[in-house]
Amino acid sequence: MPILSNGGQYQSANYFGSFIASNTSVSDDNVTTVSLQYVIGRLNGATVNYNGDDYKNMVTELMLPQMGQDLSTWETVPLTNAQSLCRLREIEFESMKTGECVATCRFSTLYTIKPSTLSSATPYTHLPAVAEFTSQLRAMKAWRRTWATNPPTGSDQTSDIAGFAAANGRDGMIIEVPQVRFRARFVQDATVTDMDNTVTQMLNYVNKINSATFFNFPAGSVICEGISAVKVNGEFYEIIFDFLYDSYNHHEQVPDYDPLGQVDINNAGNANVVKWTRVNRSSTDFNNIYNGDATLKAIIEKGYWN
Repeated sequence: MPILSNGGQYQSANYFGSFIASNTSVSDDNVTTVSLQYVIGRLNGATVNYNGDDYKNMVTELMLPQMGQDLSTWETVPLTNAQSLCRLREIEFESMKTGECVATCRFSTLYTIKPSTLSSATPYTHLPAVAEFTSQLRAMKAWRRTWATNPPTGSDQTSDIAGFAAANGRDGMIIEVPQVRFRARFVQDATVTDMDNTVTQMLNYVNKINSATFFNFPAGSVICEGISAVKVNGEFYEIIFDFLYDSYNHHEQVPDYDPLGQVDINNAGNANVVKWTRVNRSSTDFNNIYNGDATLKAIIEKGYWN
């Protein structure tokens, strides 16, 4: 394999090669790409046919890396931490008039190194992770304009919430409840965690409500509406968690009904008893999606390294 510290000259049974250039770039979407260029020719002077057997032979004779090969196993010179995580994604060839060819090998990765750990013997690496937020309103039928008992974070309210009536008799009124719909998106490495293994864990969260503070929202106020998994590129895939925070903890106002099935009203013509109720869901700690990684939690929830 090429040894750049020795001038980049290397040779196999049938080919000779020279390293000519390198370039490292980081895109806006955090893709680190290392491009290495080599001039490769045949020892017998024949023209290199990279569209034919020569490509396979050059890989077999270690004149070119294999697709998916780690950069750290190809080049023997010291690499930065980010470069060492790159894998070969493509090779671009260009013919030369002398019969040789220029091969541009592009290695890339989605891994990022935490800046404060660059000099560490075990630098912290992570894959792209981000949160997205959207505020919205939901319409709720109400028979109380104000109330003495706030929507609980736990089970349903079993007694009247008191307060001031909506003054619309049995019909009640519509009020709007603030909500925040948000997503937590994680890129995963299939060589570390199989995609199917991750997918089997999805039901641990779907249709559950948070048992602990999550994204600074109190316990009992966030539900997981769904989880999806999608292939990104190479060995990477993305897991997307969809959460919904409700400022009334997903509760609705529900009045008592009389034997005729109508809202039970008092002498003033307003709902007699109104309670808080919601769909019964199992609870779980959504913080477990971070698997105990405090830095990852900070990247997702705060948007920066902790």
